[in-house]
Amino acid sequence: MGDLPLTDLAALNDYSRDFAAVLFERWPEWRDLAVYNPEEGTLLLEVAPETSGRPKIRLYTDDDEVTVEFDLWHAHYDWAGESREDEWQGALDLVVDLLAERLAVQVWMAGDRWSGSALVEAGDGWLPFPEDWDASDLTRSYRRSFRGTFGGERSFAP
Repeated sequence: MGDLPLTDLAALNDYSRDFAAVLFERWPEWRDLAVYNPEEGTLLLEVAPETSGRPKIRLYTDDDEVTVEFDLWHAHYDWAGESREDEWQGALDLVVDLLAERLAVQVWMAGDRWSGSALVEAGDGWLPFPEDWDASDLTRSYRRSFRGTFGGERSFAP
């Protein structure tokens, strides 16, 4: 069975329901975008920019953690020692920064294969490929921001 439209928060497991309440308090208009996995009771939300063809921000609650995804980058919010509310606030703060284009994502590719990705301050210069990663087959790097203000692509010589 696939994901279903979320019409009632009671369909979610406890963790997902509690997070959804916080999320929809902040962005009530996103409630109509939410779906859930009926077998797990987990939440999935995709927020699309106004410009088609741009990457979506995805939030989901698999494994009792919040994951935020944008393009080929993601982060898990389940840090040991943090309260659930602090974890969730970190995820929501990240979403605010992506929506406001204070943060963008830089991705490194080897042909069509993902090699790495990182969050970057939207106005900062291009990040070098991390020294402890294998850069031998890199072909390009690109940047994406939610509305497309910060972007671009760089190719690497073989």
